[in-house]
Amino acid sequence: MELRQASLLTIRPLRAEAARDGVFLIPAERDLTWYAYYFGPEMASDEICGVCALIRTPTGGRIKYLWTRPRWRGNGFTGMMLDALIEMATDVLLMPRLEALTTRPEFYFERGWKPTGTRTEGAISLARNY
Repeated sequence: MELRQASLLTIRPLRAEAARDGVFLIPAERDLTWYAYYFGPEMASDEICGVCALIRTPTGGRIKYLWTRPRWRGNGFTGMMLDALIEMATDVLLMPRLEALTTRPEFYFERGWKPTGTRTEGAISLARNY
């Protein structure tokens, strides 16, 4: 599996599929860096398993989207994609702190993230320092 920076042309075809899940990918959103998580060339498939996006903040970065395609769920791909995104953010982009806004905080709690106390439209804000 491999996380690669993605173009808007890569993201746009996935918008309808994500919208059926209630995830509205906004490709033209300002200052986002998109990534696609591929099943990988080593597996003889270059299919996208999911997409995610990062935006730089004054304190580090914010994970803006983290979405796994339905057929790839249940096998740990979302966790692997998050791990790859964290590695990119901290090791390559040198972001010392990451934030996320989620309706599924347990997924992040299992990985050491902490609530910041902010709630927005049914979602909770989380952060982790690296």
